[in-house]
Amino acid sequence: MTCSQAHKLLKSSAGNKWQLLISTRIQGMQQSWQRIPVLNPVVPDLYRSAMRFAQEQQEGNVISAYGDGRVIVKNEVVDSNIVITPEMIDRDRAPAGFDALDAEYFTTLLELNPEIVLIGTGAHLRFPDPGSTVCLLERGIGVEIMDTAAACRTFNILLSEDRRVIASLLMI
Repeated sequence: MTCSQAHKLLKSSAGNKWQLLISTRIQGMQQSWQRIPVLNPVVPDLYRSAMRFAQEQQEGNVISAYGDGRVIVKNEVVDSNIVITPEMIDRDRAPAGFDALDAEYFTTLLELNPEIVLIGTGAHLRFPDPGSTVCLLERGIGVEIMDTAAACRTFNILLSEDRRVIASLLMI
């Protein structure tokens, strides 16, 4: 059985409302449509240069924006690599660069008692040595490697779910 989905962002004729139209077709079944209102659609060419989040009141270190060489956390502009938890921004524990993402570095993150660790590797997705995260995985701590933009978005989602998340972010 095959399933296909198509997404289309639609703007109303009045020009002030957006909807995401999702079309799902499963082989041998009728096609279904779903319309989801979208408050602030992301314009694709702006997406690469900077991204702003619009969030409801949320407790903790919410990442409100990110872009080239900076992340904004609770109205504080951070322009260096950071480790962020729901309670704190730690510049001292941040990796010096991608090559510093080794077993010794990941062991230092255990002190923060995480449930899940997000690693933002900068502008592009790069994977550290798989053996370097074993200390976290052996303790049942989830590890997700992604580019920094994705790590910022994922951090906010997990934070909103009251998860004990840590993000180690290399600047874009």
